[in-house]
Amino acid sequence: MSPGRATGAATRRRATGAGRLGAVAAAAREQLARAAPELVDGFAAALPRAADLVGRRLLGALCRERLGSRAAARHAAAGTRHGFDRVEFAHSPADDPAALLPAVAGRAGLAAELRDAVVWLAVAYARRDAGGPGADPLAGGLAADERVVRAERMAVEGHNLHPCGRTRLGWTVPDVLAHDLEAGHTAVGFVAVRRDLHVGDDLGAALRQAFPELPAPPPGYLLQPVHPWQRRQQRAVAGAGHRHRPPGGGDLDVQGQLQ
Repeated sequence: MSPGRATGAATRRRATGAGRLGAVAAAAREQLARAAPELVDGFAAALPRAADLVGRRLLGALCRERLGSRAAARHAAAGTRHGFDRVEFAHSPADDPAALLPAVAGRAGLAAELRDAVVWLAVAYARRDAGGPGADPLAGGLAADERVVRAERMAVEGHNLHPCGRTRLGWTVPDVLAHDLEAGHTAVGFVAVRRDLHVGDDLGAALRQAFPELPAPPPGYLLQPVHPWQRRQQRAVAGAGHRHRPPGGGDLDVQGQLQ
């Protein structure tokens, strides 16, 4: 690498640590230092790459959807056109993807989603680069299904057109470490939902047929599987001074593992 290119990379790394994106990244880094200190250096190194990828995908989306027509037209000239209005970019012109947003309704919310995507993508890069069990989908002795699952976990960057494919609004570092793609497994929680308020299939009944150790819901209720993060959020609402109960639901305090 030439001295000029090395200097440019260093400049981009410093810039990524500034501004609103820098503040979001700093908060995540503090949490990583407590929850997974071995990932801190990899996270910091991956931030510029993550910001660049999210920025490039945002530019492609702006061009495809013709959002902010002037800005989209200006950026499109720097990209490579493909079929079906797809435009690919070699690099992002901004260290913070949110700086590329045109003045459209909901800009502030989308900016938050973009920065969130950058941070969690950088965490995902760090986890992948750190390796660990299950990293090689072609390892010998694996069943076909296990190879497919491991191969899917290698798709760290998510949807190849979606700039917010890694957005996890509301999650903390421990949430991401426990539940995101690289975790390899997560838990399943269960709540009891009033029958007259329940919408959709009775998944709890189907699960109880396969796993008879699951408890029966109280009379007038259905057993509903939920993501453990949702379950925790519901319990926080229900337990706030014992004053608030979620309408139509109750906690059964049951969890299982999902690979």
